[in-house]
Amino acid sequence: MVNELSPIFPLSLPMHIGFVIISLIVLLVHRRIRKRQYQLYLGLGILSTLLVYVDSSSWYMAVLGMEELVLVVLALISMHKYNKEREAEENARSEKAEEKSDESSDS
Repeated sequence: MVNELSPIFPLSLPMHIGFVIISLIVLLVHRRIRKRQYQLYLGLGILSTLLVYVDSSSWYMAVLGMEELVLVVLALISMHKYNKEREAEENARSEKAEEKSDESSDS
């Protein structure tokens, strides 16, 4: 049974659905442009916030909270990996540029 108002969430269901749709549209547009893994995790987390209206028992909310926590941790790990890869690529590019400038000055 879907409650109109969740006991822990202050928005009504229609307003929450609207925010989720807007968030997912923005996230999908960015996903299409940048193609980052963490955007999938964040999208799943945003979508799963609608599950607070399904049940209000404490065990259900605990499981839902753990699921959200896992998705946030996965998103942070994915962001960290991406930043390390990008940093390594930038270092490789700068080393190549330095080698080329050294070769041209030696000639």
